[in-house]
Amino acid sequence: GGLYISFVLRPNLPVNQAVIMTAAAGVLTAEVLESVKDCTITIKWVNDLFRGDKKIVGILTEAATSWEGGGVDYLVLGIGINVKPLEGECPEGLEKIAGSLYDPGEKPILRSRLAALLIGRVFDFMEALEKDPRQATKDIMAAYRRRSNVLNRKVRVIGDPLLTEALAVDIDDQGFLIVEDEGGLRHTLSSGEVSVLPL
Repeated sequence: GGLYISFVLRPNLPVNQAVIMTAAAGVLTAEVLESVKDCTITIKWVNDLFRGDKKIVGILTEAATSWEGGGVDYLVLGIGINVKPLEGECPEGLEKIAGSLYDPGEKPILRSRLAALLIGRVFDFMEALEKDPRQATKDIMAAYRRRSNVLNRKVRVIGDPLLTEALAVDIDDQGFLIVEDEGGLRHTLSSGEVSVLPL
Protein backbone atom coordinates (compact mmCIF):
# COMPACT_ATOMS: atom_id res chain seq x y z
CA GLY A 1 0.00 0.00 0.00
CA GLY A 2 2.99 2.32 0.19
CA LEU A 3 5.68 3.85 -1.96
CA TYR A 4 9.16 4.02 -0.47
CA ILE A 5 11.85 5.77 -2.47
CA SER A 6 15.37 7.01 -1.77
CA PHE A 7 17.43 9.51 -3.73
CA VAL A 8 21.20 9.92 -3.57
CA LEU A 9 21.77 13.60 -4.34
CA ARG A 10 24.82 15.85 -4.53
CA PRO A 11 23.49 19.37 -3.96
CA ASN A 12 25.98 22.22 -4.06
CA LEU A 13 25.14 23.40 -0.54
CA PRO A 14 27.04 24.30 2.61
CA VAL A 15 26.40 21.89 5.48
CA ASN A 16 24.28 24.36 7.46
CA GLN A 17 21.83 24.64 4.53
CA ALA A 18 21.34 20.90 3.97
CA VAL A 19 17.98 21.01 5.81
CA ILE A 20 16.60 22.84 2.76
CA MET A 21 16.47 19.45 1.03
CA THR A 22 14.04 18.11 3.64
CA ALA A 23 11.84 21.17 3.16
CA ALA A 24 12.06 20.80 -0.62
CA ALA A 25 11.11 17.12 -0.42
CA GLY A 26 8.04 18.03 1.62
CA VAL A 27 6.86 20.67 -0.82
CA LEU A 28 7.60 18.63 -3.95
CA THR A 29 5.91 15.52 -2.57
CA ALA A 30 2.85 17.54 -1.53
CA GLU A 31 2.58 19.06 -5.00
CA VAL A 32 2.78 15.64 -6.65
CA LEU A 33 0.16 14.13 -4.33
CA GLU A 34 -2.24 17.02 -4.94
CA SER A 35 -1.74 16.59 -8.70
CA VAL A 36 -3.06 13.02 -8.59
CA LYS A 37 -5.83 13.44 -6.00
CA ASP A 38 -8.16 16.29 -5.14
CA CYS A 39 -6.98 17.03 -1.61
CA THR A 40 -4.92 19.42 0.49
CA ILE A 41 -1.56 18.33 1.88
CA THR A 42 0.04 20.21 4.77
CA ILE A 43 3.48 19.94 6.33
CA LYS A 44 4.26 19.48 10.01
CA TRP A 45 7.75 20.76 10.67
CA VAL A 46 10.12 19.35 9.87
CA ASN A 47 9.44 16.23 7.82
CA ASP A 48 5.85 14.92 8.03
CA LEU A 49 3.06 15.44 5.50
CA PHE A 50 -0.59 15.36 6.52
CA ARG A 51 -3.89 14.87 4.76
CA GLY A 52 -6.43 16.26 7.16
CA ASP A 53 -5.32 15.35 10.67
CA LYS A 54 -3.45 12.18 9.71
CA LYS A 55 0.17 11.67 8.69
CA ILE A 56 0.53 10.12 5.24
CA VAL A 57 4.19 10.83 4.39
CA GLY A 58 7.46 10.66 6.30
CA ILE A 59 10.74 12.09 5.04
CA LEU A 60 14.24 11.32 6.27
CA THR A 61 17.39 13.10 5.13
CA GLU A 62 20.96 12.07 5.93
CA ALA A 63 23.95 14.07 4.75
CA ALA A 64 27.61 13.15 4.41
CA THR A 65 29.83 16.18 4.68
CA SER A 66 33.09 17.13 3.07
CA TRP A 67 35.26 18.40 5.93
CA GLU A 68 37.77 19.92 3.55
CA GLY A 69 35.25 21.88 1.50
CA GLY A 70 32.72 22.52 4.27
CA GLY A 71 29.85 21.41 2.04
CA VAL A 72 27.60 18.45 1.46
CA ASP A 73 29.42 15.53 -0.19
CA TYR A 74 26.22 13.62 -0.83
CA LEU A 75 22.77 13.40 0.65
CA VAL A 76 20.34 10.48 0.96
CA LEU A 77 16.73 11.61 0.81
CA GLY A 78 14.15 8.98 1.80
CA ILE A 79 10.42 9.46 1.23
CA GLY A 80 7.72 7.06 2.42
CA ILE A 81 4.15 7.56 1.22
CA ASN A 82 1.05 5.72 2.48
CA VAL A 83 -0.72 5.47 -0.86
CA LYS A 84 -3.70 3.34 0.17
CA PRO A 85 -5.05 2.09 3.50
CA LEU A 86 -3.37 -0.89 5.11
CA GLU A 87 -6.59 -2.77 5.68
CA GLY A 88 -6.28 -4.91 8.79
CA GLU A 89 -2.51 -4.43 8.92
CA CYS A 90 -2.25 -1.19 10.89
CA PRO A 91 -0.77 -1.68 14.38
CA GLU A 92 -3.17 -0.98 17.22
CA GLY A 93 -3.47 2.72 18.02
CA LEU A 94 -1.70 3.83 14.84
CA GLU A 95 -4.92 4.14 12.87
CA LYS A 96 -5.75 7.29 14.86
CA ILE A 97 -2.68 9.15 13.62
CA ALA A 98 -1.68 7.44 10.36
CA GLY A 99 -3.67 7.88 7.17
CA SER A 100 -3.24 7.39 3.46
CA LEU A 101 -3.55 9.38 0.26
CA TYR A 102 -6.55 7.34 -0.90
CA ASP A 103 -9.56 6.27 1.13
CA PRO A 104 -10.91 2.69 1.26
CA GLY A 105 -12.67 1.84 -1.99
CA GLU A 106 -10.90 4.50 -4.06
CA LYS A 107 -8.75 3.38 -6.97
CA PRO A 108 -5.21 4.63 -6.33
CA ILE A 109 -2.72 5.79 -8.92
CA LEU A 110 -0.16 3.18 -9.93
CA ARG A 111 2.80 3.48 -7.60
CA SER A 112 5.21 3.35 -10.55
CA ARG A 113 3.44 6.40 -12.01
CA LEU A 114 3.58 8.19 -8.68
CA ALA A 115 7.30 7.40 -8.39
CA ALA A 116 7.92 8.76 -11.89
CA LEU A 117 6.14 12.03 -11.09
CA LEU A 118 8.08 12.43 -7.84
CA ILE A 119 11.43 11.67 -9.49
CA GLY A 120 10.70 14.27 -12.17
CA ARG A 121 9.85 16.96 -9.60
CA VAL A 122 12.96 16.25 -7.50
CA PHE A 123 15.23 16.38 -10.55
CA ASP A 124 13.59 19.63 -11.72
CA PHE A 125 14.27 21.16 -8.29
CA MET A 126 17.89 19.98 -8.31
CA GLU A 127 18.33 21.65 -11.69
CA ALA A 128 16.82 24.91 -10.39
CA LEU A 129 19.01 24.70 -7.27
CA GLU A 130 22.12 24.27 -9.40
CA LYS A 131 21.16 27.18 -11.65
CA ASP A 132 20.18 29.72 -8.96
CA PRO A 133 20.52 28.43 -5.37
CA ARG A 134 19.27 31.63 -3.76
CA GLN A 135 16.07 31.87 -5.83
CA ALA A 136 15.32 28.14 -5.64
CA THR A 137 15.70 28.24 -1.84
CA LYS A 138 13.54 31.35 -1.55
CA ASP A 139 10.78 29.83 -3.68
CA ILE A 140 10.74 26.46 -1.92
CA MET A 141 10.72 28.02 1.56
CA ALA A 142 7.83 30.33 0.64
CA ALA A 143 5.86 27.26 -0.50
CA TYR A 144 6.89 25.38 2.66
CA ARG A 145 5.58 28.17 4.90
CA ARG A 146 2.27 28.29 3.01
CA ARG A 147 1.79 24.57 3.63
CA SER A 148 2.82 24.62 7.28
CA ASN A 149 0.26 23.31 9.76
CA VAL A 150 2.26 24.50 12.79
CA LEU A 151 2.69 28.24 12.18
CA ASN A 152 0.66 30.42 14.53
CA ARG A 153 -0.17 27.34 16.59
CA LYS A 154 0.88 26.28 20.07
CA VAL A 155 3.31 23.39 19.91
CA ARG A 156 4.90 21.01 22.36
CA VAL A 157 8.65 20.79 21.84
CA ILE A 158 9.70 17.17 22.25
CA GLY A 159 13.05 16.41 23.83
CA ASP A 160 13.83 19.87 25.24
CA PRO A 161 13.33 19.96 29.03
CA LEU A 162 13.79 23.75 29.15
CA LEU A 163 11.29 24.57 26.41
CA THR A 164 8.16 22.47 26.59
CA GLU A 165 5.39 24.57 25.03
CA ALA A 166 5.71 27.53 22.70
CA LEU A 167 4.04 29.41 19.85
CA ALA A 168 5.39 28.60 16.37
CA VAL A 169 5.90 32.04 14.79
CA ASP A 170 8.04 31.50 11.69
CA ILE A 171 10.22 29.20 9.61
CA ASP A 172 13.40 30.84 8.36
CA ASP A 173 15.04 30.36 4.96
CA GLN A 174 17.23 27.57 6.34
CA GLY A 175 14.15 25.60 7.37
CA PHE A 176 14.60 26.24 11.09
CA LEU A 177 11.46 26.69 13.21
CA ILE A 178 11.25 29.87 15.27
CA VAL A 179 9.12 29.57 18.40
CA GLU A 180 8.20 32.04 21.12
CA ASP A 181 7.96 31.01 24.77
CA GLU A 182 5.47 32.33 27.32
CA GLY A 183 7.87 35.14 28.24
CA GLY A 184 8.06 36.37 24.65
CA LEU A 185 11.61 35.06 24.10
CA ARG A 186 12.24 33.55 20.69
CA HIS A 187 14.13 30.30 20.13
CA THR A 188 15.35 28.78 16.86
CA LEU A 189 14.94 25.02 16.50
CA SER A 190 17.29 23.51 13.94
CA SER A 191 16.20 19.92 14.51
CA GLY A 192 13.95 17.81 16.70
CA GLU A 193 10.22 17.30 16.76
CA VAL A 194 7.15 19.23 17.77
CA SER A 195 3.56 18.18 18.26
CA VAL A 196 0.72 20.60 17.56
CA LEU A 197 -1.46 21.26 20.57
CA PRO A 198 -5.27 21.26 20.17
CA LEU A 199 -6.86 24.64 19.50
